[in-house]
Amino acid sequence: MASGPARGPALAKGSEALKLRNGGFHRGAGHAFVFSVAPRAVFGFGKGEPLSQTRWRFD
Repeated sequence: MASGPARGPALAKGSEALKLRNGGFHRGAGHAFVFSVAPRAVFGFGKGEPLSQTRWRFD
C-alpha cells in the first residue's frame, strides 16, 4: 500500500545531497522512486542467552 508522494529534507550522502522531490530521490542525472509500505508483521530478535524472538502482527 503506497501513500502519496514522498516529501522531506535533502539527505546527505558523502559530500553530495540526495534531493527528495516528485516522489523520488534525485542526485545529478540519477533518480530512484520512493514508496511507503505498511507492514503486516514485524519480527524482533534478541541477542544473548537465551536467544529470543518476538512477532508483532498488524491486521
